[in-house]
Amino acid sequence: MERDDQRSIVLKNLSDRATHQDVVNVIRGGPLLDVYLRSQDKSAIVSFVHGNAAQEFFAHVRRNDVYIHGRRIGATRNLVIHGVHPSMTEQSLRDDLDHIHNLIIISISFTGNDAYLSLNSVRNSLFARTCMMSRAKYKTMKIEWYPDECGSSLPKVQNSHKKGIAPPPAAKETPVMNRFQMLSMEDDDDATEAGSSFGEDDEPTMTSGFSSLQTSRRTPWDLARATA
Repeated sequence: MERDDQRSIVLKNLSDRATHQDVVNVIRGGPLLDVYLRSQDKSAIVSFVHGNAAQEFFAHVRRNDVYIHGRRIGATRNLVIHGVHPSMTEQSLRDDLDHIHNLIIISISFTGNDAYLSLNSVRNSLFARTCMMSRAKYKTMKIEWYPDECGSSLPKVQNSHKKGIAPPPAAKETPVMNRFQMLSMEDDDDATEAGSSFGEDDEPTMTSGFSSLQTSRRTPWDLARATA
């Protein structure tokens, strides 16, 4: 079995009339381990058998509105206050929520009679909503969650290779010299220097040591008659 904090989700803002049947009618994506209703805080704890199913359903609720008896279930880190009094300002809202531990108000904006609060966590948004609803000044206002803008899809990455631009040239490899080849080249250079003493039209000649000898064709009998 997987850990409870990896396969359980909490559904908030349920109607007083919500039943177990109402909850399971909207749950999809995987088999359930158990379902508990908590009427005291109008919530339900739903545990999936597999943690990935819980994560997928949680992501689905953040992207799409899911309702039970006309109420949107689930919570985000963002709150919207409908019907704010004209005297309510950004600073007054910050002062009312300043006592909540670890609560960071990222931004507050006003559109018409609505105030939008961007907070730092879902848990803190639950505390902030409960706190404001317990105060008399907020009794005539409706406070609920609105979608987290960070839940939108990732931007598409454009291809960085532009058409018509050639890729950078590959690094030129330095040839590996053969030390024996260098010796051979040096020998060729020596031979060239030795041959450079001749003219362009001169050819080297060899003088044989036998060139001064006279070749005689007389026979030994010829030599004997000459002696006599």
